[in-house]
Amino acid sequence: HIVEQMVPTDKWGRNFHTVPMLGASTYTYRILADQNNTSVSIDGGAAILLNAGQSHQVNGATQPVCITADKPVSVAQLMEGFNCASVGDPSMIELAPDERMSTSAVFTTPASPQIGQHSVGVIMATAAIGQLNLDGAPVSASLFQSFPACNAYAYATIAVSPGAHRLASSQGFLACALGLGTGESYAYTLNSKAIPATPTDSLICTA
Repeated sequence: HIVEQMVPTDKWGRNFHTVPMLGASTYTYRILADQNNTSVSIDGGAAILLNAGQSHQVNGATQPVCITADKPVSVAQLMEGFNCASVGDPSMIELAPDERMSTSAVFTTPASPQIGQHSVGVIMATAAIGQLNLDGAPVSASLFQSFPACNAYAYATIAVSPGAHRLASSQGFLACALGLGTGESYAYTLNSKAIPATPTDSLICTA
């Protein structure tokens, strides 16, 4: 049973990227539509048509993918757990769209005897990979690979030690933190860009 708070639908996006989870052999991703007649393409492939509330799920993915849609969608990436992916426990990440890149993010990896591998997955424009710093030191461009289907973007999975870390790039990036062990895991999105408040009704309840 996995529970994550969803991003408000008016903050969904049209362009997403997934990154393989360092140490796990496979992963799952799910694309959820908010509006009828939403056309989705994975790696530039044939259109997948979804109506409001419908989703398209891919299990056992091993490669990074580029996802585009003509209307806002939500994309979740899921860790499949030890029995499917050889390591970890089921976890879910609500991915941030390309439209919400951050320029800095501070995160902490927990020290745990059950979790022996910590990493951060980073996505950014290929032209900007030399601008990324981790804990004040440049991240080697050799750690990045271009997305096969959209080479204007590149990704890296970077091993980190337990403790506090900071990512920064004036050109912007998307990132998620990940920890894996035998039957244990954590995963969460890193994002320094605040999501503007969603308007709410002034009337909360009535007698």
